[in-house]
Amino acid sequence: MFATIRPAALSGVRAFSTSRVAARDIAKMTLVGRIGANPELRDGKNGQQYLTYKVATTDKGRAPKEGEEYQKPPTSWHTIFAHGQAAERLQFLEKGMQVYVEADFSVKNVRDETTGQYNTQVLATHDRLVVLKKPSPREETAEEQQQ
Repeated sequence: MFATIRPAALSGVRAFSTSRVAARDIAKMTLVGRIGANPELRDGKNGQQYLTYKVATTDKGRAPKEGEEYQKPPTSWHTIFAHGQAAERLQFLEKGMQVYVEADFSVKNVRDETTGQYNTQVLATHDRLVVLKKPSPREETAEEQQQ
């Protein structure tokens, strides 16, 4: 069965390469969520500025079992780092914007010098962002109307 599929599926795919371009492994992250706070522009150790922004995503919930109450799915927070021109272009982001984000990421186990234990860190580096929806203007409260 698979013998008939294999040639079509592998057409144009090379199992090896003789080119001088190095093959690269990639780790990509795709997020659809909301900006959790206005972005922060910071100075790096090397003197270059970088920008961080946070994206909140809602994890997939599960249907309640019989007799259980519905539990709101948890929210995950992702900190994305942007460097260079991306840091300049992304300063317009606002809390509440719904965005589609593509980021490269790496996972590191960093040893805590005080405890000797290892902590896992995920470093997400901005690659692409599309604003899907801007936040709706909030209604003014009575206090704001009086000022």
